[in-house]
Amino acid sequence: MTKKLIALDLDGTLLRPDGTISEFTQKTIKDVQNKGHQVVIATGRPYRMAIDHYKTLGLETPLITFNGSLTNLPDQDWAYEHSVKLDKKYLISLLQRHDELEMDFLASEYRKHFYITMNHPERIQPQLFGVDKIIEAMRLEPAKITRNPNALLMQTRHEDKYQLKSRATLTLSLCKLVMRISTNLPMTSRRTSRKKLKLILGVDRLISWNFRLKA
Repeated sequence: MTKKLIALDLDGTLLRPDGTISEFTQKTIKDVQNKGHQVVIATGRPYRMAIDHYKTLGLETPLITFNGSLTNLPDQDWAYEHSVKLDKKYLISLLQRHDELEMDFLASEYRKHFYITMNHPERIQPQLFGVDKIIEAMRLEPAKITRNPNALLMQTRHEDKYQLKSRATLTLSLCKLVMRISTNLPMTSRRTSRKKLKLILGVDRLISWNFRLKA
């Protein structure tokens, strides 16, 4: 039998509308694994919002999060771990231009936590970050920017989102950075990554290998 690597998204695929994984889905995943196939989660979610689902399914394969910029084996040292981060100088620059870019909020995501600006707390949806409530400890401020973030999330009330590109040269720099990151996902090239993963996981065929950066 040909062994397969099956990559699945969370939202709109494994998860129900209430954010849980049904018992039927859990059983199906186990049956697939028992037949010798490998199941991998590949999601745009941050690590902290995917790890519980990974454990619920009892997976031992690499976990792919942040739209592919982090690929790791949870709670293990893995020689093939892949992590691409944004230079914190971009976060600092955006934070300084919070009002100019008419942001509702700016959030910096890390592997196990996040920080968010609270200039307009009424415009923040806690569920978007997988929490019940935004608390003071989550406030994003310059003193907390000591490490490069895995991802940035900005919500703006500016009427013309595209006009922001012409107003901020930083936006162009970020676009170039994202393009560079996308061409290196998940390792050096998709073709090389496919070969390496097949070798690492001992599978003969990859069913799904689709990474995209959301606009």
